[in-house]
Amino acid sequence: MTDIVIQHFLKINEPDLYFDGERYIVKGEKSKDSFPNIHEGLTEEEMKRGHHINYYTFRKFLELLKTFENPTIVETGSSAWGVNSSTLFDTYINKYGGEFHTVDINPYTTNKVQQSISTLSKAYNRDSVEFLKNFNKKIDAVYLDSYDIDWLNYEPAAQHGKKEMEALLPHLKDKSIILIDDTPSSPFFLPFRNDQQCLVSNLFDITSSMPGKGMYAEEVLQANADKFRYTKVLHMYAVIFEVERI
Repeated sequence: MTDIVIQHFLKINEPDLYFDGERYIVKGEKSKDSFPNIHEGLTEEEMKRGHHINYYTFRKFLELLKTFENPTIVETGSSAWGVNSSTLFDTYINKYGGEFHTVDINPYTTNKVQQSISTLSKAYNRDSVEFLKNFNKKIDAVYLDSYDIDWLNYEPAAQHGKKEMEALLPHLKDKSIILIDDTPSSPFFLPFRNDQQCLVSNLFDITSSMPGKGMYAEEVLQANADKFRYTKVLHMYAVIFEVERI
């Protein structure tokens, strides 16, 4: 599984983040907090070079995914560029089994992704919330990455993410995993250093709250505490939850 992640991200020339075994370095800025043993089993190759800001969360997500037999994986916000997550999940199921469904509201993106994935995967051109509401299978793993976020006007993306979570929960299996992109735990994990980051940092200092696509995810999970319990596994620029039906 590690080989899949390494080879996939080798194609992405965005060395935003380093992990020196204790601290993270993003765009040359070292984290104030240490993170000992949070990434066990890193290879020497992984430790020597920088990675895309989402490398470690994808690595952890696929480690968790490996515990599911023939998983049903769903992605909102198909990716034919950047991280190219659609290809990554397609590669995974071709090696380990399962099925992969990805949805995007942009027909160009859907067509481009459909041409790049195997027949074991399927791309849909629909609104992601409606797609999740009407999905007719139980889901093991989900990657939520639809609706581009504007960091200075984040509520539209955040509210869309909240609706996705609400639509998703009824379709989860007894145990499942959720990865949500563009949901930084702090301003440190923003993969840019500019005026926007300064404004987000100022907001965080005042409110202790970070904007993001998944900023209301825990609120939705807590509102359904009679049906689900959850664990936040890893939170950097993206966040991973393990969710268990009660």
